[in-house]
Amino acid sequence: MSREVPSGWKLAKLYELATMKAGGTPARDKIQYYNGDIPWLKSGEINRGRIWATEETITEKGLAESSAKLIPAGTPVVAMYGATAGVVGFLEIEAAINQAVLAVQPTGGLLDAGFCLHMLSYKAVDLLSLTQGSGQPNLSKALIENLEVSLPPLHEQRRIAEILSSVDEAIAATRAVIEQTRKVKQASLGALFHRGNWTDEELPAGHRLTSLEDIARRGSGHTPSKKFSEYWNGGVAWVSLQDTKALDRRHVNNTAANISDLGVKNSSAEVHPAGTVFVSRDATVGKVGIMQNPMAVSQHFIAWTCGPRLDNLFLYYWLLNMKLVFERIAAGSTIKTIGLGFFKELQIALPDMAIQKRIASQMMAIDDALDQSEASLDELKALKSALMSDLLTGRKRVTDALPLAAE
Repeated sequence: MSREVPSGWKLAKLYELATMKAGGTPARDKIQYYNGDIPWLKSGEINRGRIWATEETITEKGLAESSAKLIPAGTPVVAMYGATAGVVGFLEIEAAINQAVLAVQPTGGLLDAGFCLHMLSYKAVDLLSLTQGSGQPNLSKALIENLEVSLPPLHEQRRIAEILSSVDEAIAATRAVIEQTRKVKQASLGALFHRGNWTDEELPAGHRLTSLEDIARRGSGHTPSKKFSEYWNGGVAWVSLQDTKALDRRHVNNTAANISDLGVKNSSAEVHPAGTVFVSRDATVGKVGIMQNPMAVSQHFIAWTCGPRLDNLFLYYWLLNMKLVFERIAAGSTIKTIGLGFFKELQIALPDMAIQKRIASQMMAIDDALDQSEASLDELKALKSALMSDLLTGRKRVTDALPLAAE
């Protein structure tokens, strides 16, 4: 432990500062062990951060007759293995833990629990680099016990924890806004767009059941031969399944791959004009986008260039609302696919253009708010990362942290 530390700080192993405890699982075939009054935490729940409740509870008998451990509120916990290995949380309630959870309980008055939480989160990359196991990562109690910690004085630990926790609170509040906005968006889609097989008599006033073929030009795409390098990396943006994560976010500006004019000419691909709306018909079906610029698509997509009777933003949101229908009718044992015949017969409940634009404008306002909140969340995450790097290493000191008389 020869690494340099800031003035007033010291290096220590975590086992010198805290006691580590793992828990257990009461026998599943003993119904008398479950549905009691004791919250019981599993590793998959730690990704919630601050833990106020658990999915399952156990009884006093289940606790007494198993390896489950009861851990006090105010204790940091670490997921030891599984999909959440290395993720750190904080118990806001007294709870029992299972064998995949390690509680880190500060002892000896040298380590603040809040500082420990943030320090372990900051060290998560180091923890995961030490994981054991060829499949999902696995941590051990010994690895965490021997984690080296740069330890500031207790009063500085508390101030650092206070600063980082305030950012965490802002992050949690922003996530709550995003979740609520997504619910509003989904409810608005259901209220403003039709999804089903209404007859003309059942349609809302001002709507007409119209074949999409009659109001938009349908096109598809193709993949140029990969045997010819000159067909690729040209100036034509080409939407493929690699781009699905970027879809359902209105306009698409860039694509993972590009093809050349020669690739278009020597395949069944075609370049669609800016404003064309497209939807995935294979694999992750029902992902929708609007082309910001002229683009081609692979054969995994259907594209529509809207005519004068159809607003492309209205079509985009209508297709978003149709996602459940697309997922339901997709067929295939390995890769789900929607046949071309379905799209040829697709009908839309179409209002007049003024109503289309008003509906699209309402949905755009919701998406604008969602984008703004997501951008704020990204900024807060970046701020948290920068603060952790500065404060937990002592690169920047907390100048308003005053020592307590007891220290």
